[in-house]
Amino acid sequence: MTELSRAEEKYGKEYFDLGIGSNYRCGAKFDKGTQALLKHRLEILKKHVSYPLNQIKILDIGCAKGFFLSLCDQEGWQTFGVDISSYALSFTPQYTKANLLKLDVSRERFPFADNFFEAVVFFDVIEHLEKDEFFLNEIKRVLKDKGTFMLVTPDGKSRWDKDITHINIYRKKDLINKLKKFGFESLHSEEERGYSVRIIPLRRFKPLDFMNRKVCDLLGCYLKGLIIAGRVNKEKI
Repeated sequence: MTELSRAEEKYGKEYFDLGIGSNYRCGAKFDKGTQALLKHRLEILKKHVSYPLNQIKILDIGCAKGFFLSLCDQEGWQTFGVDISSYALSFTPQYTKANLLKLDVSRERFPFADNFFEAVVFFDVIEHLEKDEFFLNEIKRVLKDKGTFMLVTPDGKSRWDKDITHINIYRKKDLINKLKKFGFESLHSEEERGYSVRIIPLRRFKPLDFMNRKVCDLLGCYLKGLIIAGRVNKEKI
């Protein structure tokens, strides 16, 4: 079995829909909670885009089923998505009209020209990569100068992180310093909480899910995520 096949095998139905070995506690669904979370990320991204908002080409690395790309479509942007999972990509056309490609971003060169994108996002990706230097160099290459990047990743190790494929975990300060070495200037960061703990059962019911989140907040039983957004400055590289 090849490295690509082994990697793809990890990210199938069990991972995305059954929550086995992942933090998708109720499956990867484009429900109201997910939409609200992604709309907030989109607003952060738009605030830091340095190019006209009606002229954006955006790449979503690790796009999975294409939920974020669907919101970018609504902005009128030209959308592109890559993912290692054939299973996830089989659902993506249901949500987005983006140009899609299966790609192992840890080792395969991105099939895009230099300085092609105004924005690149990689949500919940870098923590899956054993080595991320090639990956970051490729993002830098395909981004235009002053192009915008945005990432989401766990902020340090946590007992509440149930994803067994998380092998590359940074603390906020260390990650910002790493990004700086590759020419990425971090302009915004904030905490994003993930709730994978089942203190209160039957959380598919909104009142109980709300109560579960409040109890988790009170007890600190949540996965602390990190959002970082900024721009690449190629003049300093």
